[in-house]
Amino acid sequence: MRRPATAMQALGVAHVSATHCTGSLASHVFRTVFGDRYLDTGVGTVISLPFVLCREDTMRWGRSRNALPHFEG
Repeated sequence: MRRPATAMQALGVAHVSATHCTGSLASHVFRTVFGDRYLDTGVGTVISLPFVLCREDTMRWGRSRNALPHFEG
């Protein structure tokens, strides 16, 4: 489970969270790898994220030419 967490970190994932479906072992690994960038969430948790638009030519949603938002933390 550590390999996916460290790969996500290497890709530049800023924050992660896991829910009960992920399991306690995986949650522990993500918490260990991401430290204070791991968000401890549960049912009913609401996370407000500031979004910015990406350049249109770098990310697309399906066939749309509209830019996707991404988290900038």
